[in-house]
Amino acid sequence: MRGLSKSYKRFYNTGKLSRKFKKFFLGRKLSKKQIKEKILAFEVVHQQKHVYEPTITNQPFFCPWCGCEATRSTGNMVEYPELWDRVYCLRCGKLVSEADNSTYHHVIEHIIEDEKRLLSLRELWLGGASWIV
Repeated sequence: MRGLSKSYKRFYNTGKLSRKFKKFFLGRKLSKKQIKEKILAFEVVHQQKHVYEPTITNQPFFCPWCGCEATRSTGNMVEYPELWDRVYCLRCGKLVSEADNSTYHHVIEHIIEDEKRLLSLRELWLGGASWIV
């Protein structure tokens, strides 16, 4: 238990985890082929219409860069009537979802909406896509 609290303190102070702890806590990283298959199988059943309603999907949201389902959130960064929240992947630290006075927009939803989704996925992996509207 001592090692777990030590790792948590290190993550809380620096925002970084060791490879060994990530592998233990988050599991193995998915290959690009597995991520592509996961994206092709992903389907949005019900789209969120307002902030207090969830988006319903056939599988949980995940990071398109590493396939991880674990996330960390900044929490609401403004006072009550407004909403501004960012959600980052716990493994790679990339932005996967954001809400700015609207519903949450996840990067997977934008990949699926795009007609050339695998081409846009390649652009995401190369780091050249801007998906947030």
